[in-house]
Order: sequence, then C-alpha cells, then structure tokens
Amino acid sequence: MTIKVLCEGKTEEGLRPLLENAVGVKGCGLHIKAYDGVTKLLGKLDSTVREELNCGAKFVFCLVDYYHFPLPEKQRTLPRNKRVVAIQNFVTEKLDESYRSALRCYVVLHEVEAWILADEKVVAQRLRTKTLPSWQQPETINGMNPPAKELEKLFRTKLKKPYDKYKDGGDLLKRVDWQKVYAKCPTFKKLVDELRSLCQQQ
Repeated sequence: MTIKVLCEGKTEEGLRPLLENAVGVKGCGLHIKAYDGVTKLLGKLDSTVREELNCGAKFVFCLVDYYHFPLPEKQRTLPRNKRVVAIQNFVTEKLDESYRSALRCYVVLHEVEAWILADEKVVAQRLRTKTLPSWQQPETINGMNPPAKELEKLFRTKLKKPYDKYKDGGDLLKRVDWQKVYAKCPTFKKLVDELRSLCQQQ
C-alpha cells in the first residue's frame, strides 16, 4: 500500500523515518511531499491528490500547522477545538467532492516542532547540554510562544546561533524517539494509529 503524506514545510521532510518507525508495518510505503509553505500546499492540493490517487495511492494525508493557518478572519478567534475543525473543513473543501473521502487532514498543534520537543534528550544532545526542561505536553505550547520559537530561544542561548527549521528541524525529527512523541502528543498518536490501521488492511 502506498500512502502519500503532504506537508506544508521543508522541516517535515524528516517525518518519513519517524512515521515509518512508529507505524512499523512492513510493505506500507509512506512518501513525504513537502511544500514551501501552506499557501503553496493548498494551491496545489486538488491537482496533487488527484494525481497521487491516479498513480496508485490509496489515501493521501495532509498535515498542516495550527499556528498561522490562513483561515478567514472570522474563524481565527474560534476556540481551539472548533478552529481545528474549521481548518480541516477549509482544507477538505479545496478538493473535488468525488475524492474527498481519500483525504485525511491532520492539524498539528501548534506546529511540527512540538513533536521534536517531546524528546528532550535528543534536543539536549543537539544543543550539547544536560540542562533542559521536560515538555510533558508539547502540543499545548501555544501560539504566543510556539514550539519553533522555543527551539529558536534554546539554539541562541546554548549554541549562539539561530534555529534552522529545514536543517536543524528536519534532522531532529529523524532522530526523536517515536514512543516519546506518541506518548506526549495526541495528534501524532492519532495520526500513527490511523496510518497503522490502514497499512494493516493491505
């Protein structure tokens, strides 16, 4: 079975080994396609999903960040759970109705760096330090100080350099312990559970 995972940024290119290890089903092909921002992902979503299904993919997963998602202004102040649903509907409505059922949209709270913060040991190794806080609920790190900004602060404090979302983020995602992310991040757990279930049906 082939499953395509569409992501909005280059950081997410590091997701393939993380998801493959977490899903752990032989013969399940997970392919990551990263875009240069959520606007480009949304602009090409309909044609991309159609193309992937025509090329043999059974399902297409779409991962978008909650943080700074371009909802219509009147929906941006909704409570978090309702805003997540609004984002999912916004994404799904980009598709022709005939193949919307093949799309699975996941809203990452608040951005994929939350999954990196789930494994403070890997982050500490990258920063060459032993003194890091433990983030027990990384997905609750809010929009005022989102996970990427938390990493930016740590990189500048510990390494005296900025955090590079593509280079540093992608590398860290490849190395985090999926079991820690699974235990601490409900969105990741739900994503992995659905991927695993679909792969086991092949």
